[in-house]
Amino acid sequence: MKAKHLYKTEHVGALVPDVTGRGVVVSVRSSAVNIRRPDGLLVAIVERFSQMTSLSFTAPDLFHAAGRLRSSILPGDAVDLGKNSLLLGELSFDLKGGKGWSGILNSKQLHLFFIPRLSLLKEVLLDVGKEEGLLGLVGGQRDLNPFARRALVALQASSFEGGARFCLKGLSFLIGLGPGFTPSGDDFITGALAAERLSRNLGRPPAEIDKGELRKSLHRTNDAGRTLLWQALQGHFPCYLLEALEPIAKAGDSRELKQVLSRVVAHGETSGTDLLAGLIWYLERFALS
Repeated sequence: MKAKHLYKTEHVGALVPDVTGRGVVVSVRSSAVNIRRPDGLLVAIVERFSQMTSLSFTAPDLFHAAGRLRSSILPGDAVDLGKNSLLLGELSFDLKGGKGWSGILNSKQLHLFFIPRLSLLKEVLLDVGKEEGLLGLVGGQRDLNPFARRALVALQASSFEGGARFCLKGLSFLIGLGPGFTPSGDDFITGALAAERLSRNLGRPPAEIDKGELRKSLHRTNDAGRTLLWQALQGHFPCYLLEALEPIAKAGDSRELKQVLSRVVAHGETSGTDLLAGLIWYLERFALS
């Protein structure tokens, strides 16, 4: 079927052109359309820049003026993913015109984030974070929920292998664990992977997370969690995290930091909280040790 409606894109994730082929719509939400590839990765059409990942692109017009056409998209619809365009029935999205976005931590973000702020970051997260996921792993909860208890056992059983750099093993036991569109364990690991990259700026070798172990375990989670981790393992992180790093670094006091973190923890069911919990957990245990 020839496309009748062409949509411009504003931002295009850096990995979108690399995942060409066939796909199928798996969910249609008020501000996102998720497309599943045969390998289980999700490519998303999103409304807002803050929703960006390296496997998504923004097409605001689909969600604004063309609401009628968006409502015609249904789960099960076939999709053709090309390097320059995405075809979905009568809809075509121009991927060439959008500004590229990588989701990679840049040098400014790495230098802005500094360890002395970590204790305040933890204090405020424990105040505003959502407890249904893995927040308890960074303290503040007398009784851990069942997910956090299982995660704590897994983390206590994690181990190191020596060499030029310590290699952290055992995080794969968290994959697929917990509630949410992306399971809490997947968000937590993503935060730890981001912290590993941030810690490289501290002038000491970080504890290297065993990424091979994680890659071998991606089948244990759902499509959304697999997509999140697949990107993070290549150094690509969600926009909402990258957008928060500078305000976190520049917040003058706990009140300002609370405003920043309140926006982060509003992301997903517990995703924002769990991602920050993973970041704090890694930095406390390895960057400061």
